[in-house]
Amino acid sequence: MRKFATLQNSVYLMKILLIHQFLWSHYKAGIFTELTSLVKASSADTLKIIQTAKYEKSRLDFGEADTSIHDYPYELLHDGVYEDTTLLYRFFQVAKRLLTYNPDVINLPGYYEPAMVLIHFLARLMGIKVILSIDSTENDNPSKWYTELIKKIIIKNADGFFCYGTLAADYMLKLGAKPEEILMRRNSVNNDLVKEIFDQYKMSNDYRLERNKLPTNNFIYVGRFLEIKNIRRLIEAFKALKDNKNWGLILVGDGPMKSEIEQLVQGEETINLFPPQDWRGVPEKMALAEVLILPSYSEPWGLVTNEAMVCQMPVIVSNKAGSSADLVKETENGFTFEPYDVKDLTKKMQYFIDNPEAVSQMGLRSVELIKSFSPKQVAAEMYAGFKKVVR
Repeated sequence: MRKFATLQNSVYLMKILLIHQFLWSHYKAGIFTELTSLVKASSADTLKIIQTAKYEKSRLDFGEADTSIHDYPYELLHDGVYEDTTLLYRFFQVAKRLLTYNPDVINLPGYYEPAMVLIHFLARLMGIKVILSIDSTENDNPSKWYTELIKKIIIKNADGFFCYGTLAADYMLKLGAKPEEILMRRNSVNNDLVKEIFDQYKMSNDYRLERNKLPTNNFIYVGRFLEIKNIRRLIEAFKALKDNKNWGLILVGDGPMKSEIEQLVQGEETINLFPPQDWRGVPEKMALAEVLILPSYSEPWGLVTNEAMVCQMPVIVSNKAGSSADLVKETENGFTFEPYDVKDLTKKMQYFIDNPEAVSQMGLRSVELIKSFSPKQVAAEMYAGFKKVVR
């Protein structure tokens, strides 16, 4: 940290370097735009943002990266797929900028990427503070003792953590982080833009035409068609509902389980499949439904929960999803459930069939709860975190 004396007081100039993996991650655009504005308004600090690649391979079918929403200065190291670069390429490209910029604090993407772990320890050798962004929870993947040991070493050598929710923060504490090192416990989408797209679509002819093809009310799932997403049990729970002639189930996505899911829903007139959507298409599909369901066996957070709440929807979220601990207030804006328990999920879905008035009531509560999970709030907590570890 550099200190410049003036006649009246002291001005501290803090240099921040933020490394993010994928430009595709549209939800970060709002956060980074707000953070850039905050730093610029300070007139005493500087921020440099580096995106290591445009895409990751598993998200290629989600559409072209929308660069129009990244309304802040950033440097893109690789205009292509992240997996097409080598560990050494990623390390040396970031290391070169680290040495040139020489920040006071660096924000790195967790501990799962070997090249960024090397950058972490290079930064420590240079006397630079390190803050890790963490989306992992203890439920994510079974870990062996030696991987947990490696994580503990990395955690011990960090100065702070931007955690995507309470479950991620709890995991860091279990791995050895100190309570005062947890600098943030939330995650957000571009709330205002998501709501704008949702509202505009509901006023369109396309919406009216699409809605007329569907049951009067609908549950909706949006995401990859993967085993870990628990779609098979979701379909089973829907089929077990009683008096549901006015309710349907919408499944939006694609993936390895697509053909199996198509077979499971064959002949079910009230279950409708839609192809995967880019981020702008998600709120449009939300407009066709009443209640979101996120049934995953494991989910670091689940930003679709944020998107649904912004769109004034109740949510039914697996208790293994990170967002369940922070965004779902039981019986207020929805329910959590045990993902291996089909009866539990059926019961939570049945509630909305038996109590249709709860849809609008809980939806309004979702809108209130999601206000504090905004890009502006996340950016403010990040900026405060940078200041805390440096100053």
